[in-house]
Amino acid sequence: MAEMREKVNLFGVDSETWGQRLMNAIDGHKHPVGILGYRINDVLEILRKKLSNEEFEITVRCFGINSGNQKETQKAVAASLGINKGFNAKCHKIVEKIKRHCKSELTALVPTLDEISNEIEALRKENENLRKGDKETAKLQHSLEKCQAEAKRLKQYASYQKSKIDKVEAENRLLVKQRNAARDAAREASQREVHAITRANAVKNAFDEALNAYTEAGTEAAKLALSNAMTNAELAFKDLRLSKEALDALSRAKISDVGTLLKMTPHTLRGLGVSIDIVNEIREKLKDKGLALRA
Repeated sequence: MAEMREKVNLFGVDSETWGQRLMNAIDGHKHPVGILGYRINDVLEILRKKLSNEEFEITVRCFGINSGNQKETQKAVAASLGINKGFNAKCHKIVEKIKRHCKSELTALVPTLDEISNEIEALRKENENLRKGDKETAKLQHSLEKCQAEAKRLKQYASYQKSKIDKVEAENRLLVKQRNAARDAAREASQREVHAITRANAVKNAFDEALNAYTEAGTEAAKLALSNAMTNAELAFKDLRLSKEALDALSRAKISDVGTLLKMTPHTLRGLGVSIDIVNEIREKLKDKGLALRA
C-alpha cells in the first residue's frame, strides 16, 4: 500500500490521516485533506459491501481506519493473520479492487474546497457562539454565587430567628407551668379554707349541742354530747370514702360536714333530692365508722 513521503494537509498541519492514506493509494497522488474522520462509518459500509471479510480486515488495519487513526505495519498484520508469503501481492490486489469497485463512492466522500470553507466558517461561528456562551455562563455563574451567598445569609437569619422563637416558647412554657402551679396552690388553699370553715362550723354546732345538753340534762350529758360532737366535727367526708356521686349529691343538698349529716334522717335526705341508692350508700359508710343517720 502506497505511503505519502510528505505529511502536509490543507491546514498546514504536519499529519496524515487514514482518509488521506486511503485516497493517496486509490488516486496515486497526495491528497491534502482526504476523507474526513466523521465519514468513517460511511467508508466502512462501502468497503464491507465490496470486500471479503479478510480483505476488509487487512484494509482497515493497514490504513488505520479507526477512531484512533492507528495503522499497523503489513508485517504485523500478516503475522496476526498467519499469512507467511505473498502478503504484499495480496495488499496490491486489494487496493486494485478498491479502485475498481469503490473509487467513485469514496471520492464522493472527499470534501471540496467550498465544503471545507463552509465547514471552517461554521466552525468559526460555532466557536464564536461558544465564546459568547462562555461569557453568558460566567454571568450566570456570578449570579448563582450571589444567590448562594444570599441563601446562606437568609439561612443564618432564619436560624437566628428560630433560636429567638425557641427561647420565647421556652419562656412561655415556663410561664404556663408557673401559672398552673399557682392555680393549683390557690385551689389547694381554697380547699383548706373550705375545710377550716367547715370544721369551725362543726365545732360551733358541737358547742351548741353541748350547751343544749347541759341545759336539759346536766353536766355529764353535756360532756358526752360535746365529745360526740367533736368526734363528728373531726370526721370529714373523705374519711367516709363516699363515691363522687354521693359527694356531689351532698354538695347540692348543701350538707358540708359529717356533723350536719348525722342530724339528717333518710327521709330528710330524700326530700333534699338525694336518691335512695346514695342514701343507702351513706348509711353503709356511716355504719362502718360506728355512726348512723337519725331514725
